[in-house]
Amino acid sequence: MLVRTVVGIIIAVVLLAALANQYVFVVVFALAFLLAIDEMHRMFKGKGLKVFMIPSYIFAGSFGPLYLLTKEFGDAGMATALLFAYSMLLFVSTIIGQVFYCKNDCTPAIFSLVPLIYPLLSACALVFMYFGLKERVIGITATAVAILAPLASDVLAYFGGVLFGKHPLCPNISPKKTVEGSIFGVIGGMLMGMLLYFLQGFWGASTDWHTMLVIGLLCGVAGQFGDLYASSIKRWAGIKDFSSLLPGHGGILDRLDSTWVCAPIVLCYLLLMGY
Repeated sequence: MLVRTVVGIIIAVVLLAALANQYVFVVVFALAFLLAIDEMHRMFKGKGLKVFMIPSYIFAGSFGPLYLLTKEFGDAGMATALLFAYSMLLFVSTIIGQVFYCKNDCTPAIFSLVPLIYPLLSACALVFMYFGLKERVIGITATAVAILAPLASDVLAYFGGVLFGKHPLCPNISPKKTVEGSIFGVIGGMLMGMLLYFLQGFWGASTDWHTMLVIGLLCGVAGQFGDLYASSIKRWAGIKDFSSLLPGHGGILDRLDSTWVCAPIVLCYLLLMGY
């Protein structure tokens, strides 16, 4: 647990540092998205699936930088429209490529489209949230919550489960998770939301406390579904972790599995609230 905690703190610090500069942000997160796609590709290979993944790799490595460039030379609306067209082009390329790549076996066909939705669609939500809100400092705050609130939720859920866990939450997916741990996980998300409410002044943001509390709550709840969803994928694949890149955490997909669910929810909530 000590290794997991230390590595978790390092991850949190690196991600917060990346949020401070938009150019560092797109590089760090493009690398993270590429590693996530590679983990999924390795998982497919382990299941004997011949999946055409080249467009997914291209999308993962280029989406953030291209969004930044189009926004720099245009506006957010133009950037969003162009990147939507770009994503559709890669979507079609995946379909065409899969047909040529494995023409004698239709089994992997549906799997070729999975990475474009999970995790890359949520990766888009992170990029849109960081660059696309009315004020960039609010985007930094929102992105920090979407990443760090699930991390805090995971830590408190673990301790809550160890200390008080009695009632299984989803034994068929993740036998060690408990209802009591889940409740602590929700509290962890809310606490991180409030902590970031006080820290956001360092980068000039001033999101009100009740908005931070709500998005922390949303992350505390939704993040657990992301974790369980990833666990169900790993159970299907017959693996414990997606990789061993991060000691005590597994791989990028293991560490950001909750963020993939939290990011779209936080983005939608803030847009509905006029941010």
